[in-house]
Order: sequence, then C-alpha cells, then structure tokens
Amino acid sequence: MIKNLIRYFKGIYFIKAFLVALAMVIAVIVSVYFFDSFDVGFSVALGAILCAPSDVSGSVKHKFYGMLASIILAFSITFLIGYFNNYLPVLVPLLIILVFLISYISVFGFRASLISLSGLIALVLAFGHQSTEISIFEHSLFIVLGGVWYLILAISTQLLLPRVQADYLFVELLEKTAEFIKIRGKLLAEENDRTSLLEENFKLQTAINELQENIREVVLEKDSIPGLVIEQDVSN
Repeated sequence: MIKNLIRYFKGIYFIKAFLVALAMVIAVIVSVYFFDSFDVGFSVALGAILCAPSDVSGSVKHKFYGMLASIILAFSITFLIGYFNNYLPVLVPLLIILVFLISYISVFGFRASLISLSGLIALVLAFGHQSTEISIFEHSLFIVLGGVWYLILAISTQLLLPRVQADYLFVELLEKTAEFIKIRGKLLAEENDRTSLLEENFKLQTAINELQENIREVVLEKDSIPGLVIEQDVSN
C-alpha cells in the first residue's frame, strides 16, 4: 500500500497533475493580487488546462509541437466562436466545419487525438465567455499565454528530471509484459473459452508496443541511459 502510494507520487501522472494545478493557481493569484482582475487569471488558467491533455509521454520535440498545436487550436477556435457568437447564419456553418476538422485530427494518432480533445473542449468553453472586463480577442490571447506558461513548465520539468519519465515507462513496460506472459500461459492451458483471453492479449500487446515506442523516443533522443538500445518486440 505504502509502496504503491510512494510510486504514485513519483509517477509522471502525479507530476503532470501538480504542474496543471501550479500553473492555474499561480495564474489566478498573480491576476487577482497584482492586476485586480479574476477574469485574466481565469483565461490564463483555462489556457493551461487546454494545453495539458497533449502533454503525454514522449520526446521533448513531440511534446513541444503537440502542446504548441493545442495552443494554436485553442486560440483560433476561441476567437472564431467568440467573434461570430452573435451571427447565427455564420456561426452554424462555422460550427459544423470546425467540429469536423477538429475531430478529423484524431485519426493521426494518440497525441493527435488529445490535441483534438483540447480543440473540442475549447469549442464548448468558447460559448461561455461572458466577461465584460476583457474582449474575446484579449481572452484568446490570455489563453495563449496560459498555454505557453504550462508548456514552459512541462518542458522544463522534463529537462530537469529526464529519468523520471524513462523510469516510469520502464516499470510500466515490465508490468505489462508480465501480464502478457501470464495470459499467454493461460492460452496454452485453455481449450474452450479463449476469446476473452485473446482480446486481453491483443490489448496488452498494443499497449506494450506503444510503451516501447515511447521509451525509444525518450531514451534514444535524450540519451538518458547510455548504451541502451531497445529492440524488443512482442509477437503471437
């Protein structure tokens, strides 16, 4: 129990949650106490939230471009929806086009699907902008500021703690591989109901292959573990 708790606090998901909370809290505190405006802090915090989904395991390069794409997408959608919010003949076709284009991004992979998710969330939240202190353009710019603020925190954390992500991915890979071997053993003994085991086997194989790809990116690009080359493959 305690070991699992300690491992959770050392994991990349806890670090990511901490960075999101830190980015939001600092943005709101600075906005309220230094600029006497909650709306500015809220917009900046919203930008950090919209940037966070694309912060997934991978190389610094892929992380950077993924979060940058989320920032650009969030700005464009927020501004367009907010600007044409009162022009229904323009808003309806614009909404149809944006939903299709944003959803289509998700077909290009896991990271792209998270960028698409950020865009869809920005699309929904853009209708809720009711501030009288800042215009829709200023609101969109503060969202960009919040996204850039979170991007700096995320990239800095990975550069300062390069082994955290690699170690976490290795542990997860070992656990998934152990589960995979157990299921393969059950398949050898099972003669009747093999469908559920084969489905679980396929899911684990897919997860293992994704973990291996992430580890290749992290380890080989950053060279955080010298001399290590991963060429492992899982086959039926």
